[in-house]
Amino acid sequence: MATSSKSARPAAARPQGLSLLARFSLYLASLFLVAVVLYFLCGYGVRSCYRENPAFLLTRLQMPNASEELQEEIRRAVDYCGIKLEDSYLPTLPLGKLRETLRDNPQVAEVHLRRIYPDTLRIEATPRIPVAILRFHPSSGCPDLLVDREGMVLPRKVATMPVKVLPTIRGIKNPQEFQPGKRCQDKGVLAVLTFLRESKLRPEGTMYEIQNVSLDVPNNRMILNLEASGVFRPGARLVLPLDNVPQEMDRVKIVVDLRTSAHETISYLNAVYEKIPVYP
Repeated sequence: MATSSKSARPAAARPQGLSLLARFSLYLASLFLVAVVLYFLCGYGVRSCYRENPAFLLTRLQMPNASEELQEEIRRAVDYCGIKLEDSYLPTLPLGKLRETLRDNPQVAEVHLRRIYPDTLRIEATPRIPVAILRFHPSSGCPDLLVDREGMVLPRKVATMPVKVLPTIRGIKNPQEFQPGKRCQDKGVLAVLTFLRESKLRPEGTMYEIQNVSLDVPNNRMILNLEASGVFRPGARLVLPLDNVPQEMDRVKIVVDLRTSAHETISYLNAVYEKIPVYP
């Protein structure tokens, strides 16, 4: 009898162990179900209270200081990104995609986007500003193009924008390489653009009022025809090499300063040579 009693106890303990395991499994399953329900409830709450809240429905676009042409480009980018007035919600706008789309536009230099709650998207797009006219030989059949300070060839319709009189760059080779929306790689044009940028930063740069620039790439030089300003006489010619433009402008500055202090004028200055020839 004692032997049968001892052998029965382990048999009774096994179902109890399985029952504890089953309870623990049921407890974990319950926790998982509660977590799933809470997850969906939180998602629904965030979606209904924030992401798709009717109070945050997009109803206005702000495009401060943008021309009509630029506004048209911005609206086209907004439509491309699937953003629609009265149908999109401010918290879920794809601003990253919109920012990249606008930056890829050749008319846009910089862009800043800002949500203004409850219903407004502000798009501040800085347009590319032309700094020179690219004029090709009449035999090429290519019309004039505009270029900005970074070498971006601008679409022709930008020419309808009100811009001041710009210097003209002539003597350009391979006009087929200049395509609106692409950066130019022409050595001569890039050298002229470097000169234009540098002249804006230098005190003596106010004297370099350029009428036009003739490129002489075979001889690695550019010939700038200037307006009368400072020591430069009307129609003065300034010749610079296409390489190391900032350093060459430093050399020119020495001559300009000497002429200014001596109250003398300049009609011709050629910085291609080591000893700069200059005529009054």
